Amino acid sequence: PYSSSSYRKKKDLLEDLTLKSNENLVHIASKHGKNTVVKELLALKPSLAEEPNKSCHYSIHLAAAQGYENVVVEHLNVDRDLCIKKDHNGWTPLHWATIKGRNGVLRLLLTPESIQSVTGKGHSCFHLAVEYNQYRAFKILLFYLELLTYEVMETMINLRESKGFAVLHRVTLQNQYQTLDMLLSSGMISRVLQINITDANELTPLDLFYVYSNEPDKEIGEMLNRAGAVRAGIQRPLSYKNTQNLPSGPGIFSGFYQTISSIPSEKLGSMVQFIAAFLIAAFQAVNNPFHSSSIGNKGGERLGFFYIGDVLRGSEEHSQLFIRW
Repeated sequence: PYSSSSYRKKKDLLEDLTLKSNENLVHIASKHGKNTVVKELLALKPSLAEEPNKSCHYSIHLAAAQGYENVVVEHLNVDRDLCIKKDHNGWTPLHWATIKGRNGVLRLLLTPESIQSVTGKGHSCFHLAVEYNQYRAFKILLFYLELLTYEVMETMINLRESKGFAVLHRVTLQNQYQTLDMLLSSGMISRVLQINITDANELTPLDLFYVYSNEPDKEIGEMLNRAGAVRAGIQRPLSYKNTQNLPSGPGIFSGFYQTISSIPSEKLGSMVQFIAAFLIAAFQAVNNPFHSSSIGNKGGERLGFFYIGDVLRGSEEHSQLFIRW
């Protein structure tokens, strides 16, 4: 306990030091994990926690980014709402703890309000966990999200950031197999996850997998397909085997294949025979006119010039030579 005069002197000294520095003493103590100092300073002047430093960060942001759990606790003891305090970029302490993988701090900061906070660019803590490859942080966040309402789950897991990417787009682009598996295997989350959500360019996660993924993981494509993923404009899911190298639009031969498949087999045989005859004619017209049905010999090498009629009629010698040729 401080006497009245002692308390006033300490407070005056604290204010004097703060005015002469780009950081107050709580900023400095928080950066270095001095929780006892932070506790005493905030007891003297709680408003120090509301002051930004020269980089527009607050002391709780500094502690969260460094992973100092005891320092974060001292801030929250002063004001629980500091867990949703935003810096100049709209980042909360939870966002900083997420990208740094400070999972102990992350658990301290989780509230229904903090998990729904987004940065100035629309990134949720889920976007950031994926972007910064923080798998364990993502797992903690997802577990907490499942404790909230259906509406909150649906909103947060399908939220698009400023570039139009939802969490599933980012997971696909970064080939994060474990994270995708977590999303699809989680009972509650998988029910609200929009597997064919589109980005700003109207591309689904499966589109991004085939078009933009860097060294795509085959298993990611298979998992998306099993979950019912489709490409933009395609009305049914395609197997990974059949879609790995397909263009995004319909193939130029798709109509031809459909036509061929509808022709009866007996007529198809005649068509193939006619096409073969046409190709023979074209080849011989370029190399030598039709001048004889005989098989000539030049330097011991038999010359392959045939009458089309002989081939089509099945003349044994000509047909066998045609097949070998």
